[in-house]
Amino acid sequence: MHGKRGEPSKDQHCDTRKGDRDLSRNPANPMHHVEDLVRFEGDGRIVSKDPAFDSELNEVLNLNVAS
Repeated sequence: MHGKRGEPSKDQHCDTRKGDRDLSRNPANPMHHVEDLVRFEGDGRIVSKDPAFDSELNEVLNLNVAS
């Protein structure tokens, strides 16, 4: 449901959690090479080898929140 809109912030993810905050890299911008920075772990987690971007994946987008 749209990044769990209407749920507590700790449970939200994707654009709902992001709000109007900016990311250091834009996945829609090919110049940012996000596909080279992100990998999917066997347990389903999404991680980045770039510590700042990894933090954004978890803190800004909350992509690894438990369902």
